[in-house]
Amino acid sequence: MKSTEIIGEAIQEHDEPILKHLRDVQVKFRDVAPYGYTLEFHFDPNEYFINSVLTKTYELTTEKDPKDPFAYDGPALYKSIGCTINWNPEKNVTMKLVKKKQKHKSSGTIRVVTKEEKQDSFFNFFESPTADGIRPSYRHILDPAYEPKEENEEQDEEDEELYEADFEIGHFFKEFLIPKAVLYYTGELVDESGYDDDDYDDQDDEENAQNDEEEEEETDDENPKPKSKKSTKKNTKA
Repeated sequence: MKSTEIIGEAIQEHDEPILKHLRDVQVKFRDVAPYGYTLEFHFDPNEYFINSVLTKTYELTTEKDPKDPFAYDGPALYKSIGCTINWNPEKNVTMKLVKKKQKHKSSGTIRVVTKEEKQDSFFNFFESPTADGIRPSYRHILDPAYEPKEENEEQDEEDEELYEADFEIGHFFKEFLIPKAVLYYTGELVDESGYDDDDYDDQDDEENAQNDEEEEEETDDENPKPKSKKSTKKNTKA
């Protein structure tokens, strides 16, 4: 997982001790409605959480947008359902304790309180991007009577971005990492595209080199150098 760019960036230092207990990642497909697939992460017993399997489920819809039926481009992911991680006490790496100062409004006295705040972690992947798991841009397709509220537009835009990133990671696990796990482990595949930077040359450098060669050829044509006389002396050595 750390050999890939898209997932490696999500893995934090505090995630690594937990991921050492990860033993297998599987994908299970659904061939009946609702179609889709579930990613299963199997863990050995560990001190961090009780779950032996963590899951992330993606569902497909074949519904067409009644307002724009010709935009239909086949089944699309519209739902992302995570799972509840049963963390052991003080082992939740998705949260951190932060101390904050609070000032009393009337007396002016200051106290220090400790609060939990969200922090970056690979295990945030197992949360659903929204409470019901449905992608905002598909709500009106599933329910033609649905009308988004203006005050929720900004939140819907943020949720849509979360879904794009979430679906991208889920798709990468299903299509690339799981079927080609050995190649990523050995380093034969270095990112999601399967290509290394060494496989490409910088286009600008190539163009500059080509231009330099053409300029040299033009200069040689304008100022031809005198040809050197060939020696007529024969080599007498055997």
